[in-house]
Amino acid sequence: MQQEKAKETVSENKPNPVVPPVIDEGNQTVDPGVDEPTPPKPPVTNPKPPVSPTNPYPPGQCTAYVWEYFGGAIPTYEGNAADWIRYANSGPAAGTIAVFPPGNQGAGSVGHVAVVISVSGSTMIIKEGNFNGGWGTTRECSTDGVSFIRP
Repeated sequence: MQQEKAKETVSENKPNPVVPPVIDEGNQTVDPGVDEPTPPKPPVTNPKPPVSPTNPYPPGQCTAYVWEYFGGAIPTYEGNAADWIRYANSGPAAGTIAVFPPGNQGAGSVGHVAVVISVSGSTMIIKEGNFNGGWGTTRECSTDGVSFIRP
């Protein structure tokens, strides 16, 4: 009887075996001692895709994005985005190019251009490149102080 008790004491004092983390097919590391799995790392993507070799604007700029959006079927407007104001020929409407002067709604020192997707009163939805690091992003903004080009 004392031998059985001794065996029980020895087995009770053994440390728990170390269980290595398990990697599942969803690329998440699961640690049995942690309630939440470690989220997978997002894939590395190029936020500014290469532009067509015939695009006359600098790659990664808002002007290049607008040109690509229209598939090159727009005139080659000269200068920086702010300079495009001289080509303004329309009011706000879907399918026009919004020209933001420097400082307007986050436009930098050379202005900003974007494609107008829709307009409701003095609010518009635009699609743009090179605004806050995005490429092909959509946002809502005001038409106030913005000029428009119908290509």
